Amino acid sequence: MVVFMIGIILTYATLSLGPRESRVLKEEVQRIGSLMELARQEAVLEAQELAFALSDEGYGFHVFDGEQWLPLEEDNVLRPRMFPERIEVDVNVFGEKIAVTAPKGDSEKDDEGGEGNGGGEEENVVRIFLLSSGEMTPFELFLHFEDRDDGYLLEGNGAGELVLKQVRETL
Repeated sequence: MVVFMIGIILTYATLSLGPRESRVLKEEVQRIGSLMELARQEAVLEAQELAFALSDEGYGFHVFDGEQWLPLEEDNVLRPRMFPERIEVDVNVFGEKIAVTAPKGDSEKDDEGGEGNGGGEEENVVRIFLLSSGEMTPFELFLHFEDRDDGYLLEGNGAGELVLKQVRETL
C-alpha cells in the first residue's frame, strides 16, 4: 500500500514539471488506473462495495451503504476529481458504449451495466463496480483530447485486472 501511495505522489510530482499535452493525458489515465486498483483493494480489505463513478465533468468513488451509493468526499486519496481541460472520455461497459452525458429530461437507467444514479443524484453517472469479492465490472475507458482519435485505453475485466494501452491516430 505504501509503494502504491508513493507511485501516486510521484505522478503528481511529474505533473508539476510542466508536462506536454500528451503526457498530461497519459498521466491522467495512469492516475485513474492506480486509483481504481487502490479502491479495488480497499473494497476487498474493508469488505465493502465501491464504485468508480464517472460523469461528464470528472470522476470519483462511491460506497454502497446498503441502500444507496454515496460519494467518498472525505477520503483524501479517493476524493472526487475533475478532468483536465479538453479531455474527453468514451466508456464501454459490458461491451456496450454508454453516454457519460445525457440530454436534460432523459430518463436514466440503473442496471448492472453501471449506468444510472441509483442514489437520487441529478447528474448522469456511470458506475464501474469494485466489489468486496475482488471482482470488477468489465469496462473500457478511452481518454483522448477533443477532436483527436489518439489517446489511451484503460481496460478492466471481471477478475479486476487492468490493462493500459496507447491508441495511435490512424491516417
